[in-house]
Amino acid sequence: MIWVQFVKNYLSDFATKNLEKLSEVYDDRVQLRDWLISVEGKGAVLDANKQLFDNCDNISVQILNTAYRDKFVCVEFNLNIDGETLHVVDIIEVNDEGKIKSIRAYKG
Repeated sequence: MIWVQFVKNYLSDFATKNLEKLSEVYDDRVQLRDWLISVEGKGAVLDANKQLFDNCDNISVQILNTAYRDKFVCVEFNLNIDGETLHVVDIIEVNDEGKIKSIRAYKG
């Protein structure tokens, strides 16, 4: 259950555009894949985050459901970006050091 709270905190930091906190939770070799991009490495993922943050004014996250097994957390949420709401499911893998190893995001 510890990883569910970890992911909730991560999404809160994402919604507040807190790149410093995000940098702390990403593994150096983190992988991010969503419906628009696929990048690897902390720098590339942070750059992708920054690009999104720079192109929008407001982000909010409403978590609907979570599930976990070992070091995988699946989180279903509504992502609101400047008034447009996307229904998203993230599958987040945490490594042994407690850092995010991969994020696979799906919208639908």
